[in-house]
Amino acid sequence: MQLRERDGREASETLPALRQRNGEGDVTSGCCGPSYLGLQTHSLDQYKMRKITPILILLLCVGAGCNTTANARRAIQKVQPGMTEARLREIINPHAQDTGTVYWGGSGAKRIYFHINSSSQIWFEMTPGPESKVAEIGAIEPKAKWVKHSGDSISVKGGPTRQ
Repeated sequence: MQLRERDGREASETLPALRQRNGEGDVTSGCCGPSYLGLQTHSLDQYKMRKITPILILLLCVGAGCNTTANARRAIQKVQPGMTEARLREIINPHAQDTGTVYWGGSGAKRIYFHINSSSQIWFEMTPGPESKVAEIGAIEPKAKWVKHSGDSISVKGGPTRQ
């Protein structure tokens, strides 16, 4: 902690030395917080702010992430079986960080994955055909590793197997 005299000059003694020389009880209130025998602790507040600013920023980011997840959950609740793929994407895409599709061979059936926050994903099983519709809705689950292929095709490590 940098100590300064009231006139702004740097103190020549450390706080413990001043306390020892003048006794422990000589604390008065100065313009910027406690003053020990006429010395101000200006840099203490700046030091604390430098230390807590990253923590505050992190808390704001985490809070924003929580809000994003809550918004995604509300959007997911709007999805119903039988809904078209276009409508599904219209509802979920604004809340997804990424999307990918696992295709089930030549059947035309597929599973669409949405990465909804840094640690979660959800999938929707789609019926075969050009007007594919939502057949099944998965639960929000921990994010698995996605391997991207051409287009929107992905494979999910430790992920889906067709039942």
